Amino acid sequence: MTSSLIPINKTLLNILQDETLRNFTAIQLKNMCIKALPLANTKETAQLVYRGLRRLHQAGFIDKKPHTTSKKQTHIFSKTALFNPEQLIASQPRKGQKINMTPPSAPTPAPTTTSAHTQLKTTLNQYQVDLLSSIGEAEEFKRLFEEFPYAKSSLYPRYMQARNQSSTLVGRIKAIEVCLNELQGLPS
Repeated sequence: MTSSLIPINKTLLNILQDETLRNFTAIQLKNMCIKALPLANTKETAQLVYRGLRRLHQAGFIDKKPHTTSKKQTHIFSKTALFNPEQLIASQPRKGQKINMTPPSAPTPAPTTTSAHTQLKTTLNQYQVDLLSSIGEAEEFKRLFEEFPYAKSSLYPRYMQARNQSSTLVGRIKAIEVCLNELQGLPS
C-alpha cells in the first residue's frame, strides 16, 4: 500500500469517490468529466483522465483488464481493495493548462460603478506613490553617479530601470484616469 498522497484532479477525484462507480472504461470516465465540466477541452480532459488512471493503477488502487468488443479492444478499470480516497489529494492545474479543470463556481457579480470607482481611486493613489518613489530613486542614482563617476557603470543600469519603471507607471496612471472619467459618465 502506498503511504504518500497521490495527486489527482479535483473533478476526477470527486467522480472516483462515488461508491457506486465500480467498473468503468477510460472513455466513460472522460465523458463523466466532460459532463461535470462542459467548458473543458476534450483533448486535455482525456489526457487528464489517462494520467489519473495511470497513477491510480501504478499505486494499485485500480485494476486494468483488457476487454475486446467487435470494434476494438479497450480496458475495463475497477477499484481494488486498496482504493483509499484518503490517500488521494486534489492537484493543482499543470503549467500551461489552458482551461480550469475544476467545476465552475457561481459567477461573481459585476462591481457597481461606485465600488469600481473606489477601487480605481485606490489603485491610482498607489501608482502615484510608486511613481514618486521611482522618480526619487532615478534622481538619486543620477546624483550618485555624478558624485561618484567611477561607480557610474554599475549604477547606470539601475538608474535606467528606475526611469523605465517611472514611464510604465505614468502610462498606468493615464489609463486609470481615462477609465475614471468614463465611469463618471455612467449611472451608479
